[in-house]
Amino acid sequence: MENKKQVKHRKNKYAAPVGGIFIILAVVGLLTVFVQSFKLTNKIMDNSGQLRKFENIIKPVIMFDPVPFDSIETADNTMLLQASVWYVLINNPEEHFQYSDNGMILLTASDVDMACAKLFGAGRKIEHQSFGDYDITYYYNKETQTYQIPTMLQTGFYTPEIVEVLSSKDDIVSLVVAYIPPYDNLTVNVLKDKKQSVPDKYMVYELRKSKDNYFVSAIKYPPEKYSQYNIPH
Repeated sequence: MENKKQVKHRKNKYAAPVGGIFIILAVVGLLTVFVQSFKLTNKIMDNSGQLRKFENIIKPVIMFDPVPFDSIETADNTMLLQASVWYVLINNPEEHFQYSDNGMILLTASDVDMACAKLFGAGRKIEHQSFGDYDITYYYNKETQTYQIPTMLQTGFYTPEIVEVLSSKDDIVSLVVAYIPPYDNLTVNVLKDKKQSVPDKYMVYELRKSKDNYFVSAIKYPPEKYSQYNIPH
């Protein structure tokens, strides 16, 4: 009888420590799940923020539906100029600009060069010249090395929406980008926001990392599942 009491006492003696260990392990497990969930949530949020940054990089390039190129060396000079000019216009407040006597915005060639380096990498140089069409002309003055930009700029630009990350390796990110068409008086009443709009086409944009920044290094045709949506030009 006494032996049974001793055995029972020993069981009770170890029951509390063992139970405590299980409680500690359970708490640690819950904390681990919480931490992992928190990290995953942060990762998703960070990824979403990064995609928005990529869209901002692409925005002045996609606006005029550029011709695809496999390397920045073969990219059209006029496209580089137009995108670089619009990078300056988009990323600077209105009070930053100076104006000519005839009311045109003045941009220095050095500002356009800096924009080109940010958009397409420091290795790609552009040839400064006037460009445009019958509606809008960007005049370049070789003597003052400035561009004169009409204040009444055309509207109707594409905006980017990243729909898929194809790959991300060796400092190159490959993105499928939807070309969201501009709104007109009809579509603005039907489509309330960008997520409801129907893209005109899809293209693949390759961004290359340089230090802490990314620049556009290529524009290519999309995979077959996206090609069927592209509208011929």
